Amino acid sequence: MSMQIHKRILPEMTIAMIKVLHIFGCMNLGGAEICTVEWMKAIHRDKYQFHFCSLSGKRGALDETIERLGGKVFYCDLSPGFTKRFLQLLSSEKYDIVHSHVYYFSGYILLWAYRKKIVGRIAYFHSSASYQKVKLYKRLYIFIMKKMIKRYATHVCGVSRKGLDSIWEKHEQDQRFFVNYNGFCNNVNKDRDYVKRHFSLSACCKIVIHVGNLRKEKNHKRLLQIFAQMHKENYRLKLLIVGKEDSSILQNLHKYIMQNNLQNDVIFTGVRNDVRSLLGGSDLLLFPSLQEGLPGVVIEACSMTTPVLASDVGGIPEIAKFFPHLVTNMSLHDSNDLWCKTAIAILEKRHTASIKFEETPFYLPQSLRNVLKMYD
Repeated sequence: MSMQIHKRILPEMTIAMIKVLHIFGCMNLGGAEICTVEWMKAIHRDKYQFHFCSLSGKRGALDETIERLGGKVFYCDLSPGFTKRFLQLLSSEKYDIVHSHVYYFSGYILLWAYRKKIVGRIAYFHSSASYQKVKLYKRLYIFIMKKMIKRYATHVCGVSRKGLDSIWEKHEQDQRFFVNYNGFCNNVNKDRDYVKRHFSLSACCKIVIHVGNLRKEKNHKRLLQIFAQMHKENYRLKLLIVGKEDSSILQNLHKYIMQNNLQNDVIFTGVRNDVRSLLGGSDLLLFPSLQEGLPGVVIEACSMTTPVLASDVGGIPEIAKFFPHLVTNMSLHDSNDLWCKTAIAILEKRHTASIKFEETPFYLPQSLRNVLKMYD
């Protein structure tokens, strides 16, 4: 009798598909967006299905990759009627999990996910809190959104300990809060001549690289000030600036470059899809950011055994603990002269550090395992 029961039940058993909706502003080439697409490449797509909601309503650079991997991107811009459109999306697709990456606005997203009885509701923070003074209405907005997140989230995750602590006070006793470092693939073949070959540069020059969209937080003006001082010490230096360009910021940077006669020594590449190769072909990543969560480019540089000189903000000191021979932290209060001397010393040092990237928490399979624990 027992065997007959099993024969009846087993044919009807199926593996339940877990449907996840990721919320982003736009699926462009940012660290969080790239990391999420890397998770998508690594998951068992017969068990997990990733969809994406773009709150800008615009197509992004990663949309085609997502669609090729079997995912969908929905465009739900924040114009009047957003809530109705968003609820229609949740109703029609019947998601198991809403995974929101849009900072404090995640509170509003998770409120509606809760009302739609979606089981998993995740607020994922990819940067630290800003310490700049904010106006009263902004403080009120943050207060309300944080209240919503604490009430409606099943998990609250930060990509660095410092970032999570800067946003959430007294969260240690709440088991919903945890840190999951962004995950990256291991070292690809390092081609030291890649940059020089692609940009027709002299074989004897040293390559300083910076990767980051032209935004205030990335501190490009300070980057150029430090490089200008370095260039006085060694005229064979070239600076590669990789990232999406902003016309207003770019105009001021070009003015500074002209004033310091660096026209032939600074190269703006715009957005590139070969960042890892550019990092592998560079001699130093210079990264004086004002604000960061867990900058993926610093981890990627370490995976390519490229030394890093970076500010001590956000999760960068946490990265340095795992790569002490590669990452040097400095305070933004230190002078340009001190930054310059430290950078020159790094460039003159012979780097023979070997790393076991797979044994760090930044290894993609480890990061993905932590995410799937939430999903399961």
